[in-house]
Amino acid sequence: MTIASHRRTRRKARSAGGNSHRASSTGRQIKVEHVKHPDKRDQRLLALWAADCAEHVLPFFEEKHPGDDRPRKAIEAGRTWARGGITYGAARAAAVATHAAARAVDEGAARAAARAAGHAAGTAHMASHARHAAAYAIKAVVAAGTDSATECDWQRRRLPEQLRPTAFPLNPPTGLPKTPSTPKPSCRRSRALPRSARRWPNGCAGPNRTS
Repeated sequence: MTIASHRRTRRKARSAGGNSHRASSTGRQIKVEHVKHPDKRDQRLLALWAADCAEHVLPFFEEKHPGDDRPRKAIEAGRTWARGGITYGAARAAAVATHAAARAVDEGAARAAARAAGHAAGTAHMASHARHAAAYAIKAVVAAGTDSATECDWQRRRLPEQLRPTAFPLNPPTGLPKTPSTPKPSCRRSRALPRSARRWPNGCAGPNRTS
């Protein structure tokens, strides 16, 4: 099998949401499970959920910076995109502006809340941003010294069950229950989550765990 045909086979397996196999350094075959990529309808549902997650911690930003409405506008942009009101380009522009707002603040909870809003709007570009919105919302709660387990449970109860493997993968943003690890953001301009945001906090449940 050529390299090109091997890559085509792996892409087909991923798009089908099935399993594939690859050889380990010892020559043994390792079973690799692939989560099915969300379709446009699911991506819109994830965008709405990400907006909810970001809005829930938005007070951490607005209480410190009441005159800066960029995070709130980003959340609104994510919801408007999900309902078909704007293009993903407009939502992404709102996300970029909000990440700029995050870079301008020093308070950990406020910065994380702005990042959550930026990723909520960024979900219009790529569905994987939704999990980063949730992870940054948890980071904001942790930075504020409040109960991260309660926040994670709040997030999960608002997420449709069929989307939990996408938002809470078996190896999610590192810092939730089993402390699996956070995937790197999918687009080149996204910044990797800081180490403190790469673990699901204790008490948060992954797709196959209960709260």
